[in-house]
Amino acid sequence: MKFIPHGNTEVFFFNDILLVQATGPFNREGVVEYSENLSILVSNNTQYFSKILVLAGLALFTPDAEVLIVHEIRKLKDKGLNMIAILIKEPAVAHIIMAQFSNIFMRAGVLYTFSTSLKDAERWLALKREETHFSLSESAAKILSKWLGLDSEVERDV
Repeated sequence: MKFIPHGNTEVFFFNDILLVQATGPFNREGVVEYSENLSILVSNNTQYFSKILVLAGLALFTPDAEVLIVHEIRKLKDKGLNMIAILIKEPAVAHIIMAQFSNIFMRAGVLYTFSTSLKDAERWLALKREETHFSLSESAAKILSKWLGLDSEVERDV
């Protein structure tokens, strides 16, 4: 039986940073749709890249979608994905989301962290990328600020 895709994603790729906003819940068809859009963006990538993932809504996967997303993350690792910083917009359900995503990332074998702010995510990426300083491009920062509902650069530290 064919189901309507559940889950919404926006994806941007800036140099060596993949930005994804995902609003759940997600079914298998939603993951297939996301994976198809993502493969177009990273198909010609030849370098390592990191990912900042912003989760909104009840960002959980059905069991078959969870199996598929683990497989898709492994494919991204083969294309150069080396780490993921996750920001969760729904604090009331963060513990449930963190449990499922931790399981997913461990099974996929990817380095990850849950960050409490965009600045925290940037610091972690700098540390793990062994860079003295890491800063998002202006375009990437604007997109993430919009997704996180931040009105100004000052709020990026919150």
